[in-house]
Amino acid sequence: MIGALRSLLQRWTWVMAWRESRSRRARLALFASSMILGAAALIAIGSFRDAVLESVEEQSKALLGADLVLSGRSRFGAEEEALFQTL
Repeated sequence: MIGALRSLLQRWTWVMAWRESRSRRARLALFASSMILGAAALIAIGSFRDAVLESVEEQSKALLGADLVLSGRSRFGAEEEALFQTL
């Protein structure tokens, strides 16, 4: 009984939607195209975000590897300075 009622309501819903759309096809087309463009924009933004994150992750070692800061409480001696020059 519930299955028959559910299928009847689904069919009725589609029939009523089709009947109501006949008088305003242009508005229905505008609504459908807006939904499609919105979904496409969300997908494009997500794809762009993933590409940027992947690119940053790939290049992070090269970008951050050149930066090395050494500090201490007192001035480094000549021996330490020579060691730092080899790095």
